[in-house]
Amino acid sequence: QRWRPDQTAILVVDMWAFHGCRPAMVRARELVGPINSVISAARKRGTFIIHVPSSGVDEMSPEYPVQRSRMLLAADACSTESSCLAAKFSHSGESVERLTEEPELPITGGGCDDDEPSPPARWDDETHAQHPDIHIFPRDGLSESAREIVGALLQKGVRHVVIM
Repeated sequence: QRWRPDQTAILVVDMWAFHGCRPAMVRARELVGPINSVISAARKRGTFIIHVPSSGVDEMSPEYPVQRSRMLLAADACSTESSCLAAKFSHSGESVERLTEEPELPITGGGCDDDEPSPPARWDDETHAQHPDIHIFPRDGLSESAREIVGALLQKGVRHVVIM
């Protein structure tokens, strides 16, 4: 089956400017070029690109007000649970039921995938946003809200979603 570009969206998720783990920083640097190539080619064909920097939208909004406004307005298309299942959920994982306690996970190195202890992660307005080398265009979207994202997908008639 072939996907029509104008019925497709690409979500660029958590490509932050800074990661607290050295291996994550290396991977991010390696992925920036290929991600830009894919989203640039897709954008030229009419694919909708949504940038989803978890917990970084507030920091990025002043620089990208058009992209942010587009998504805020789209939330109206997904405003009630009866019209949109995503209205029940938020990006932070809050849903119908919350976990009473966090499960034990086999993580070493402070959550990094290397065994070397890492210094505390630098997390400020400069780094708490998407990687600066990921290109954001005026017709893109900027959101971390399920309601906004699903609303925008509904408004644009998107049938296929690629997550990067």
